[in-house]
Amino acid sequence: MKHSSSVVAGALAAGLVHVVLASPAAAVDPSQYDFFEDWSNGINTSKWRVATWSEHGGQTGRDRTYVEDGKLNMVFVNDPDEGYLSSAIQTIKEDFGFGRWESSLKPSDVPGVLNSMYTIDWSGGLGQQQPTRQEIDIEFLTRTFDDQYPGEVWLAMHASGKQSTHGTHPLDLNPSEQFNTWGFEIRPTHLEYFVNDQVLFTYVYAENDIAFDAPYMLKYNVWTSTGWWIDGPPPPGVETTYQIDWVGFTELENLGPMAADSNVDGGRDATDVAAFVLALTNPAAYEATYGVDPAAAGDVNGDGVLDALDVVGFVTLITNHAVPAPVGSAVPEPGTLALVGLGALMFLRRDRRAW
Repeated sequence: MKHSSSVVAGALAAGLVHVVLASPAAAVDPSQYDFFEDWSNGINTSKWRVATWSEHGGQTGRDRTYVEDGKLNMVFVNDPDEGYLSSAIQTIKEDFGFGRWESSLKPSDVPGVLNSMYTIDWSGGLGQQQPTRQEIDIEFLTRTFDDQYPGEVWLAMHASGKQSTHGTHPLDLNPSEQFNTWGFEIRPTHLEYFVNDQVLFTYVYAENDIAFDAPYMLKYNVWTSTGWWIDGPPPPGVETTYQIDWVGFTELENLGPMAADSNVDGGRDATDVAAFVLALTNPAAYEATYGVDPAAAGDVNGDGVLDALDVVGFVTLITNHAVPAPVGSAVPEPGTLALVGLGALMFLRRDRRAW
């Protein structure tokens, strides 16, 4: 993971993001994922490589990456004698592709360490002569877990020779207080970060310098550095622990439409309004027109059903997280609702206080 203010391509949204806390007791179904790990059998060395090398100015080690009470624990210590003792783990598989990553995470609450979840292409596979260094980062800045936000997450996108985009994203939750589900969805047209099924940031390739299209591995690590960014190290001898409850990956072909792509054209914008209204008002007609379950793209709040509670989230996505449809895409439109859909949706949004 590399960071320099000179390579910032654009600032991420700086507004405070209201996030619903995940339920600590929420069950997860491993069968819904193409790749899944909950550490129930310890660290599976056919799936994971525990780091034993030096990185980011610290020394990793197997003794600081272990499973306890069904959670993967990754420890960092600023040792007075041995220096920075860090931890990292990465997938053996290095050719993951488009799809959705989700992981239940609880970073350390000790200021001055960085806890991360990220992808990285080091191999240059699929015929590439050189690795692209394409990298998608979720990084927890524990120095910001205080009463000001009370939390913050750093989102970053990098690639070799390309203009990076990275920046801080304030939250109204403290990520270290309990497990929350973090992740990103990588599609051919865009990248999307989320927490507890709520979108934080959308990166559209056509509007930026990087298109994420290379094979990669998934990695977690915990480390420190001095300076404004991480503002470490933590106090000498203090043990900090980053916990991972589970991680799952769903391949693109098994994802279905992206959230709020109600007309299933591969994009997300105002052209989805009429289809969304049809899905709300006449689910059978919607399914007959588009060939998908109405909730597949319309259930944007993640409660498993499409109803009026999804309206505000839908409007937020199409206005603040729009994604252009691929060139040449064509989808059926729901007839007369095309003209009245936006008005009906705005009416529903205006009356949301009655829900």
